[in-house]
Amino acid sequence: QLAKLGYEVCAARHLWARMAVRTRAIRSANVAVLCPVCDLANHDSTAPSASWQLDIDAAAVRVVANRDLQSGDELTVCYDADADFADLFERYGFFD
Repeated sequence: QLAKLGYEVCAARHLWARMAVRTRAIRSANVAVLCPVCDLANHDSTAPSASWQLDIDAAAVRVVANRDLQSGDELTVCYDADADFADLFERYGFFD
């Protein structure tokens, strides 16, 4: 499809782009967004300190605290609440 639009993409760059989106995108429904810095939050499947909220109309990603946070508290989010340990290893390279 990209070739029809005049873009030439080799297999290696295509794979790199697919993996960047697969491992770093913030997802909501049918939307995947790459948001530098937000994607650096650590994962916590049991008690994340924050959640991502996508506002497509405002073209915004919000990081919202799930509880009161103090200075120095780690900011964590749950990458995928439905993922099991094998899914996390496949997508992100670690076990939960």
